[in-house]
Amino acid sequence: MVRARAEGPFSIDLDAFPLVRMRSPSASEYERVDVASFFACADRVAARRAPFVLLHDARGLPYVDERRQRDFLALLLCRRRALPKHLLAYAAVVSTPLERGLITALAWSAHLPIPTRLFATEPEAQAFLLDRYTRVRAARDASASALRPYL
Repeated sequence: MVRARAEGPFSIDLDAFPLVRMRSPSASEYERVDVASFFACADRVAARRAPFVLLHDARGLPYVDERRQRDFLALLLCRRRALPKHLLAYAAVVSTPLERGLITALAWSAHLPIPTRLFATEPEAQAFLLDRYTRVRAARDASASALRPYL
């Protein structure tokens, strides 16, 4: 299949923050994903300096070649310390074995200390992410309360 455009951008939806939705509009039209666009979206959310969870709709994404995998990991490495401070969990919605394999390989290579899960539907992914957000925030609040007498 020949795709219409060389690279495709990502977009984010912050309307349900702290649940952030990331998509690649019209992904089936692209030959390759735009790695820089992925991180521009991630940086925009991280600039809020507030905890969030990321729901990535990876359905229809084209193959990510080795060069783009290296680019992705290099750009992630620059953010390795800062990103987990605010990103509490990542969930991807996938519909094919290729998408599942791609996201799994990138997550495994990244070695981020955050939970990463794959789902077939958005409601399942959203439920996981919101549960994770609630539990982590409650644990952080409890830790902060325990420290107050010593501050």
